[in-house]
Amino acid sequence: MAIVGRETGKALTMDEDKILTRTIRDSLSLDATKDDHLFHATFDASQRRQFIEQALETMDRRERTRFRLFRLKAGKDAFTAYEPFRILMCRERICSSHEALAEYDGVSLPGKSGELFAPLIQAVGAIKPFFSRLWETQRMMTSAVHYVLVARTNDLKAGLSEFMSQREMQELYLQEQSKVKIRDIVLQRFETHMSEIDIEQVTRLEAGLRPFYYLYAITSMNFADLCEKYGMDAHGQITGALRRVPVAGIIEELEELFYALYLVSKLPEDAAVHDEIVEYAYSPRAVSDDAANAEEKTVDVESVRRAIQTVLVRAHQLARELPLADIIRVHREDPFYKLQVYVPHIRLLPFYRAHLRRTILEDLDRRFGDVRMGVIGYVINELFGGQLYELKYYGAWTNPRELKVGLPPFQYQMAMQCLLSYLTGHYRQRLQEEIRIVSKILPARRRDDQGKLIQHSASLEDVGEQIKEFDVGFSLERPDGQYLYRTRQLLEKDVSQQKAFRNFQSQKHREVRIMIHTALEHLEAIEQVLREVGKLKSTNLEDRYRNFDPWSPRPISLEDMIEVETRRLRMLRGLLNEAIALDEGY
Repeated sequence: MAIVGRETGKALTMDEDKILTRTIRDSLSLDATKDDHLFHATFDASQRRQFIEQALETMDRRERTRFRLFRLKAGKDAFTAYEPFRILMCRERICSSHEALAEYDGVSLPGKSGELFAPLIQAVGAIKPFFSRLWETQRMMTSAVHYVLVARTNDLKAGLSEFMSQREMQELYLQEQSKVKIRDIVLQRFETHMSEIDIEQVTRLEAGLRPFYYLYAITSMNFADLCEKYGMDAHGQITGALRRVPVAGIIEELEELFYALYLVSKLPEDAAVHDEIVEYAYSPRAVSDDAANAEEKTVDVESVRRAIQTVLVRAHQLARELPLADIIRVHREDPFYKLQVYVPHIRLLPFYRAHLRRTILEDLDRRFGDVRMGVIGYVINELFGGQLYELKYYGAWTNPRELKVGLPPFQYQMAMQCLLSYLTGHYRQRLQEEIRIVSKILPARRRDDQGKLIQHSASLEDVGEQIKEFDVGFSLERPDGQYLYRTRQLLEKDVSQQKAFRNFQSQKHREVRIMIHTALEHLEAIEQVLREVGKLKSTNLEDRYRNFDPWSPRPISLEDMIEVETRRLRMLRGLLNEAIALDEGY
């Protein structure tokens, strides 16, 4: 078991994040804007002539008779007379559609027609806050949909912990030495999970989500201008006589309403909704997921459901009573005028795959620091019994509170502590003596290995003394400590001194890194020589090792000693690299 640092890659790369985010948006139609929803279809002269030919062929006897009389009265041929004739038919349909529209004159809507709009405007006002909250950000909507999927099914998962526990990640990182390995295993389990999903069960859930999509257009409409022109208050309440409204002044609102009612027409009046959407939008989890929602709110799910049903009923009623398409065609003076609309789609399976994968990888990146710290804690406990060497002077400056002005603290304390803990503990008590014995018993032909052991062992001890001296250098009796104390007092009064302080800090960081990396080189060299000795498999060498001191035989074999010590050395090197990586932010 060992750990190796300096693995800096993100589990969720920037490129993959872009791809997954695009899939999520596309599968829930989150990128469509109002301009994409509604646009005007235009037809050239040849297309119009083709439409007229088809219309003339399909006229019934009564309509054909009326059209012949209209054409004779207008003195026009069939193709020229047809469009004005169709406009006349549209006006007649409007006037006969409802008593409130009986006085429609082709230019303006009667004041009584406001009574048709008022019930829907009032109903929308009651549900508008909920839809505004639900659609305030894309993250809110995507999280809400994912919450519904997990809540409504037994076999769908919500995040990383359902694929791998924190403990398993720590054990895997300790053994495999790789964040990439953790990622690969998690994604293998993710793919297995996706292959076992009941696709039909997921698809059936789309019906309960459609109301939240198809009602968004109507709940996001601003009816204030329409109400003002009719003489109603901003909430659609009728407080006096209603005024006649020119169609030209509200044509944009009418076309937007046409689109909204078109979407509602795709829902039954008793459409079922997923209560979990409402619950999630007002839950503490949604507040934490979305910073835009600053506080938790309580809501009666049943009242929201009733409000949605009210909007559905009144929207269907308005669509039956108000011939919006004819009013728009008359205003445009074009019987072939057509509004093409975009219907948002919901594809839950691609959404679930992309959203869950992104969530898993985000969680892995977010929690990997805790995984590393857990592994570091485990290794520190195994190597040093949980006790680290105390840096009496330098350690004080690694505390940000000592600086008091928001400057970054001094770094690499943990790496220095781990190295000194090893050198003053196990190395001095055990490995130093083992190195001395091995160097003595090596045969003459291995003189190079003997020299390397002695050289790197002595150099490693020198690094330990340098680090101790470096620590003492931060005491108030030494120049560096005195400089820091004076600078701290100045920084509290004059922030312009920060540049000089940062330069000093950078210099000290470089010194520490050089010492630690030098120690790492010596540790690796000692480990490598010991491994080479272990490969000799010499019985004579084993005997010489066991009987090096006749009065105190060695408790274990040379092979076992090398296995134990090289394992500890490798763990120490990995620990130092991890400590450096944490300080440097990767």
